[in-house]
Amino acid sequence: MVVSLVFAAGLTAGGHALGAPAVPDLVVYDDVLASGWQDWSWSTTDNLANASPALGGTGHSIAVTITAAWGGFSLRAPTPIATGGYSAIRFWAYGAPGGSALTAYIQSSDGGAASPGLDFSAPAGVWMPFTVTLATLGNPSFIQRVDIQDRTGSAQPVFSLDDIRLLGVPSVATATIEIDGAAAGAPLNPHLIGSNLPAWLGPGTLADPVFQTRTAAAGINMLRIPGGSWSDDYG
Repeated sequence: MVVSLVFAAGLTAGGHALGAPAVPDLVVYDDVLASGWQDWSWSTTDNLANASPALGGTGHSIAVTITAAWGGFSLRAPTPIATGGYSAIRFWAYGAPGGSALTAYIQSSDGGAASPGLDFSAPAGVWMPFTVTLATLGNPSFIQRVDIQDRTGSAQPVFSLDDIRLLGVPSVATATIEIDGAAAGAPLNPHLIGSNLPAWLGPGTLADPVFQTRTAAAGINMLRIPGGSWSDDYG
């Protein structure tokens, strides 16, 4: 009998792509506004070359002050962006004292209706990434404008934004491993059958007859002490 195992790369862990994106990320703002993009904000005062705070401590960020209720920061693409090959919009936000209550959404055309969005709170005095999936945005076919708007119904003090981009969908690569169960197997080195033990287990446990009997019955031929993170302190 032959068993085939198929492994796929390109999945995600903790929001980070494991495979290289099939389509590269589209950078909207990273220290400077990408070529062709324009600031179409309303009821705000914006500084797109803000020196502090800057993500990573260097470069520039966008400082936004909302001057009236429902004001919004808006970036307009030079032409509508087809969303095929992209999975989400990601940006970093640095909140005002007390935090900044905002909502992120897109418009598919200059005068188009707001998409469904993500309500979020940028924490005070700390950079935090936010990822808005295209599914959250209603799976639009095109993106013309990216909007981050007040959701409190009042003016808001200055907050900062940086590293705004569309995330490319990770590529998926597969590999197949075949195991022939009928084939003659190679002998296993007995020294590979071992286990780790923590240093705090103590000599009393190692000398315990029950421990010794059960360890031998398990076929374990080697014990490594100390195991776990304590072993990092030993050469």
